[in-house]
Amino acid sequence: MIQKKMLCDENKCDNNKKSISVLIYISVGVFIWNMYLLALEEFLEE
Repeated sequence: MIQKKMLCDENKCDNNKKSISVLIYISVGVFIWNMYLLALEEFLEE
């Protein structure tokens, strides 16, 4: 089982890592954008 993971197609592994990191960046960006909008709404209400 371990050897199969070691022999994993490098391109396939790289693509998986890239897609995961892109998903993380997008979710973090959306979270920050939502926080920014919430702060902006509270600021405008005052």
